[in-house]
Amino acid sequence: MMSSAQQVGRRGAGRPGRRRRFLIWIGAVVVVVVLAFFAGGGWYFSSQIRRDALLVEPPSVPDYRYEVLGVSAGGLTLALPENPPAELTDGELLGVVWEGGYGQAHAVLSRAEGSITREFASLTGVPEVGSLVALDSFAFPNDPAAVGIDWEVVTYASGLGDAEAWLVPGERSTWAVFVHGRGANPGEGLRALPAFSAAGFPALLITYRNDSGAPEVGGRLARFGATEWEDLEGAVRFVLARGADDVVLVGYSMGGAIVASFLLRSDLASEVEAAVLEAPALALGDMIDARAGDTTLPLIPVRVPIVLTAAAKQIASWRFGVNWGELDYVARAPEFTTPMLIIHGTADDTVPFAVSAEFASAASPGLVTLVPFDGAGHVRAWNVDRERYEAVLGQFLA
Repeated sequence: MMSSAQQVGRRGAGRPGRRRRFLIWIGAVVVVVVLAFFAGGGWYFSSQIRRDALLVEPPSVPDYRYEVLGVSAGGLTLALPENPPAELTDGELLGVVWEGGYGQAHAVLSRAEGSITREFASLTGVPEVGSLVALDSFAFPNDPAAVGIDWEVVTYASGLGDAEAWLVPGERSTWAVFVHGRGANPGEGLRALPAFSAAGFPALLITYRNDSGAPEVGGRLARFGATEWEDLEGAVRFVLARGADDVVLVGYSMGGAIVASFLLRSDLASEVEAAVLEAPALALGDMIDARAGDTTLPLIPVRVPIVLTAAAKQIASWRFGVNWGELDYVARAPEFTTPMLIIHGTADDTVPFAVSAEFASAASPGLVTLVPFDGAGHVRAWNVDRERYEAVLGQFLA
């Protein structure tokens, strides 16, 4: 028989082994939990990337939610909801939409408890007291006639087949080709169009793949120029066939990425005299990172960790075929040779102003003119300061 001391020694000798097995088990559990967190969380946020950044949905129906309290000569009084959005209260120039009519809200005339009165100009009719209106950052109805310009609908041969465009005549031999952003429509260009028309530019405001009425492809996922540049090439070929000597490209948000991709890829890039970009989406990965940095985890009031964002982007690459490096036009800034004007609002929460600043800094000296608009949100520089916007455009186009 073993003595008591021998039995105690044997039991003690077994403890380190049990402790090691326990620690290994705990470590394995932690690894499984961490992997599950990143796999599950990455999958969840990759779905958000698809929904919020890639999916092309038809232009939204107007959100009629502001009640009209009064209409007077040159004034429109609206009810203020709780926590009213800045666009309603800060005085930027916006369209006002209601069933059967359209107008524009200008400066704030007065504000009282529960209401605000904006300077108002009717374009089509007058809203009735008690009716509901929506606000529209495009500021004009989806019709060039709204800015007093003649136009016609034409079709051009895009990379996938015929697509519609608005053709606006002009006397110059340099044409302007407008490329709208993801999920928008040619009406996005109406704010800048009068400046081009006043300078004599004929213009083509295009639709492209996955737009309403245009060829649909790839599950309606935007490719931020990786494929859409072929449609822009078709539009440029169209205006050259119409007698254009050269072209100015105008791109908004993702439209800016399409312009950038065209300039890098197309054999017709040499026909482009200049480019005008507003809030261009030149680094989709940076946009995703910035949005994630302002997002909290579900059920946990903690910002999304950078490593989880990286996992979500990798999973999005597998699921949706996103090549993040291909869509980083900032990294290729030194390759561009076309003079550019970039207009970008400093309060843009969709495409950070820093993206344009980094692109301008990395491009060849003097190639990019970057003009910040203080306090302007995404593609809203014109809305914040129309006079300055048109002056900047006019100076660049002169």
